[in-house]
Amino acid sequence: MARDDTQLRCGDVILAVGRQSNLERFRLITETVSEVFWIADPSIQRMVYISPAYERIWGRSRQSLYDNPRSFLDAIHPDDKERVLEDLKVQALGQPFDHEYRIVCVDGNVHWIWDRGFPVRDAAGQVRSYVGVAQDVTAQKEASETVAFQANVLNTSKAALQQSLGEINEKTIKNFLEAKFDSALRDAAATMTLEEVQSDREKFLD
Repeated sequence: MARDDTQLRCGDVILAVGRQSNLERFRLITETVSEVFWIADPSIQRMVYISPAYERIWGRSRQSLYDNPRSFLDAIHPDDKERVLEDLKVQALGQPFDHEYRIVCVDGNVHWIWDRGFPVRDAAGQVRSYVGVAQDVTAQKEASETVAFQANVLNTSKAALQQSLGEINEKTIKNFLEAKFDSALRDAAATMTLEEVQSDREKFLD
């Protein structure tokens, strides 16, 4: 699963950050994968590192994020921004977070982002920074929505077909009964009044 692979890579990143000797390994991982890896202080006032994938997904330069670490929030879809800001409050408490939101890129395209953050603690247990990974999951979202739409169309068509068949069967049976009754009464009609024939026909069909 793509998400499991991403979590494994994120675990590698956390280990690398905790061990300065693994800095080269960290750079190798973060600069060659499609996800955005980032390191920031708990209050997101300082961006320690942002991987090259940020420029491809957000359509903004990494330098812009170094200059203003919270500028990534500017791209978040208006309908999602309040929720994301609320979710990020856990970062100040030293807790991990995991959420999805939409971003509106410079070209106007909307992308779905799956973003996770994990606290990195020092020897005393204090949170010194956060390591996170943001993944573009637009394709997965669109595929899921397509499947859901097709399932809805199928269910709607099935219900309409069942209703149509029910109506057809009811009409067919009624026509059959009418034909049979009319045939059976032809011989007796000569000895019955018109009102009696019509009355019996209606009782039979009811």
